[in-house]
Amino acid sequence: MILKETVEGLQPQELWEHFYEISQIPRCSKQEDKIREHVIEIAKRNGLE
Repeated sequence: MILKETVEGLQPQELWEHFYEISQIPRCSKQEDKIREHVIEIAKRNGLE
């Protein structure tokens, strides 16, 4: 798991914030439901389908 401090100050900031959020979601092989839902939600919030 990645610590928040690891990505602080990196640019572009928005990209690294998303990277950090994704890194906090457990995802074992064949069990990607939570990460899939998270990425879909981000896409919807940004008008992507």
